[in-house]
Amino acid sequence: MATSFTVNFADLTKILTQIRVAENHAAGANLIDIIGPDAALLPVGLRTVDGTFNNLLPGQSKFGSADQILPRLLPADFRNFEPTANPADGASFQPGPGAPLLTNNNYALAGSVVDTAPRTISNIIVAQDLNNPAAVAAWFANPLSVGAWQDAHPGMTPVVQAPGQILTATEVALTNTDIANIPNQSPDIGLSPGFNGWMTLFGQFFDHGLDLVNKGGAGTVFIPLLPDDPLFVVGGPNFMALTRATPVIGAGPDGVLGTADDTRDTINQTTPWIDQNQTYTSSASHQVFLREYVKDGLGHAVSTGRLLNGANGGIANWAEVKAQAITMLGIRLGDFDVLNVPTLMTDPYGKFIPDPATGFAQVQVITSTGVSFVSGVAGGLTLPPNTVPTGHPFLADIAHHAAPGTFRDAAGVLQRQVADADPGVGDDGLANTYDDEMLNAHFITGDGRGNENIGLTAVHTVFHSEHNRLV
Repeated sequence: MATSFTVNFADLTKILTQIRVAENHAAGANLIDIIGPDAALLPVGLRTVDGTFNNLLPGQSKFGSADQILPRLLPADFRNFEPTANPADGASFQPGPGAPLLTNNNYALAGSVVDTAPRTISNIIVAQDLNNPAAVAAWFANPLSVGAWQDAHPGMTPVVQAPGQILTATEVALTNTDIANIPNQSPDIGLSPGFNGWMTLFGQFFDHGLDLVNKGGAGTVFIPLLPDDPLFVVGGPNFMALTRATPVIGAGPDGVLGTADDTRDTINQTTPWIDQNQTYTSSASHQVFLREYVKDGLGHAVSTGRLLNGANGGIANWAEVKAQAITMLGIRLGDFDVLNVPTLMTDPYGKFIPDPATGFAQVQVITSTGVSFVSGVAGGLTLPPNTVPTGHPFLADIAHHAAPGTFRDAAGVLQRQVADADPGVGDDGLANTYDDEMLNAHFITGDGRGNENIGLTAVHTVFHSEHNRLV
């Protein structure tokens, strides 16, 4: 493939210098000692996978790293939607027959919340009609909108007719159909092509490299749909549900945990740097599983520098990641491991440190005497129950019945689901199963949300394939 990208000797020398900085750091040397007295000011070395040591000022080594509390620009304000202020928001809600009646409208309280506002806000924002002042302003500011209207109404003036307003002979009231026509135009007066859906998809990909808030264990936001909602179905289950963020509770100004001024924050699972963690992950252990390996002369796994391709090219799926983990890393991942990557012995840059005798990866476990490591084995080590998890999932967004979960048996005891019996993709409707074939088909990217839609997966594929092309 022809390319204008040229690397000369000076470039290679510069790159090698950065690699040697990272190698010395991985071997135990201090970055400040390696780089020198101006270390905090110089862009030297390579990116650590979890974003640490990007900032070398004293006490700031974790600035922008993964698994840190999201910083706030303003004080927290957890809203309480009281019925007196908005009866619709204050309404109680019953998710289904036999389900408990939900009445909490206060986000400051733990547990599930009932609130129509998120859906109302999104409907207002996207409404492209005369009831949305932003849409009307965008229509008038767009010369393509106005020009097309004037071509269809020569000599006339478009107006937004107020109730009771009498129009002149040269005025025509705009309709919702008119406002719906807002062609895309670039901000440089149309010199460049307008934005399109691809810009939106890339925007989602870009944002996924900045933040992923931990969720779960804190209840659900139930969003009842109001009767005027486009999705409202008479007699149907009219609600949406969002999982609340997992809170991190801290002592407030009084310094005492458990009092009224306690703080409630959230953890950002990814690095907020623009560092392509969507492709390369924010966890060194996670990255190990996404790399491609071959066996050396001793039969030990060695990274090729490439990302693992699937059988059909592009990103490998869950089945292919599991298969390589067995043959190359000596680890047998189970389907429930898709929810939490096991911790391996690695350096900060994502290179796994093999057992020198076997060449297989080493899994971190916790014992009564502390933390230790067990080596992978030929045929694949089944992860022991005391494996230390990273807290990072392979997949954070899984299609419906493909997600392995739990159910309560006839005695009310919580049990793990098992893979369904059918050989194909499809929901068997059983509460005690998950669709393992559908789970196996999910692409495994640096960010667990890579399967949210086919366009987003396409953007991931571009960066994955470009990495391998350059390697």
